[in-house]
Amino acid sequence: MARKNNNLFDKPDHAQWEGNPRDVKRIRPAEFYEYEPPKRFSLLFLGRLLPLYIAVYAAILIGVSIHHHGLLFFTGILVDPQLYLDSWLIFSWVLTPTLLWMGIAGTISFRDYAESWYIWSAIILAFSLGLCWLLMPEWQNWIRLHFIVSVFCHILLYFQLGIQPYPSYILKPLYGLGVIVIGLNLACLILNL
Repeated sequence: MARKNNNLFDKPDHAQWEGNPRDVKRIRPAEFYEYEPPKRFSLLFLGRLLPLYIAVYAAILIGVSIHHHGLLFFTGILVDPQLYLDSWLIFSWVLTPTLLWMGIAGTISFRDYAESWYIWSAIILAFSLGLCWLLMPEWQNWIRLHFIVSVFCHILLYFQLGIQPYPSYILKPLYGLGVIVIGLNLACLILNL
């Protein structure tokens, strides 16, 4: 009578198989650029850029609210719809180089140029804002705020660029923060209709 084989692991290619998990070769996780392009872009956007966008938008919203309302910044977040418009305008300015970076970093052929594209696009945007600051004195206060906040955000985002998604213990609180910010935005719009 043949003995029943209780091995739970496939026999590896090498000779000294003892039937335990230490003999099984571990398969390495797929490299980022081995994925198909849609998977690469979804990993970059959902695992890296969207959490960054949530944190940056929340920081811009709080910073602009502190600039406009001082110590009563939280009441400004609840009752001032202009605050959200200012924050969205600054955020859209900050968003542009990171989307350009994602489009280039997600490709196999041009991925080495992604950071330089980010740097140059951020410099061009900052230069154009600085030029507007000089040429439009009637908008000087708002453009100065926009310039300072966007340059600071560009620098912070540059140090967070990477192709590896954040771990789940970072993603969950940031997505929760995003839900809170969207809720505050909707509450402000409903209260001011």
